[in-house]
Amino acid sequence: MNACRRSIYTLVYIVYILCGGAGADATAAAATVLRTAAQAQSEPKFVEAGEAGRHAVGGLCVELFRALEKTDGELRFTGDQGWSPPARIDAGMQSGALDVACGLVRTTRRAARATALLPALFTLHYVLLARAGDAAAVASLDDVAHLAGDNVVLSMQGSGPSQQLQEMTALPVDAGTSTVRQNLDKLLMGRGRFFYYRLPGLNPVIREYCGKHQIKVLPAVMRNEPVYLMLARHVPPAAAQRLQAALRKLKDSGELDQLLRKWKVIGNSTESC
Repeated sequence: MNACRRSIYTLVYIVYILCGGAGADATAAAATVLRTAAQAQSEPKFVEAGEAGRHAVGGLCVELFRALEKTDGELRFTGDQGWSPPARIDAGMQSGALDVACGLVRTTRRAARATALLPALFTLHYVLLARAGDAAAVASLDDVAHLAGDNVVLSMQGSGPSQQLQEMTALPVDAGTSTVRQNLDKLLMGRGRFFYYRLPGLNPVIREYCGKHQIKVLPAVMRNEPVYLMLARHVPPAAAQRLQAALRKLKDSGELDQLLRKWKVIGNSTESC
């Protein structure tokens, strides 16, 4: 199956070269095209950036793709202007429909079908959100598991962190909802006691609910998770080596850290309501 996918990928690559036409320069003809998607509900990795009714996707990952293309003129990323939920991105990486995913937590399932390129991009700090009047005082997910009765943890459907939570058999997890707003509404209705979410990059919907004094962010960090540029295993080794080298060059030059500071994912991780 992997050999078949690699053959298909190679055929697409050849067609891409041929379609460049006789007038295309050598750089364009040799381009390595990597298919990706913009992960929905993942600010600041991907954010809605359109103006005057025009659709556009911006954010950290889109700027990272452009920086990688600039670093290596033969790299091209396509698909970052189309939104996709995390479960569909995972499925695309597995089926061969996608080649690259940006800013994903490494899980057991993902490791079986994709490689986490080094260095890690940055670290996410996972916290619990609760209703504003909740007196819960927990320092770990184990503490949550040992609470009596009402201790259901809400999480984003199909996300890597949800996969990790569901591996904790003693922890009651509801990962059946795909948007931040829907999870917060479930929290306020008492259909869960906590909502598991990440810092930095506090979602604007969370800020909205915080501003209405409906929810709060509990102070303890439940888990620290590095996130990576993930490359599907069906991508040919030459393309993988090219992308890995470009990422390393961005890191060594300081340009990657500059980009991370711009989007406040390093050097500013103390957000709260």
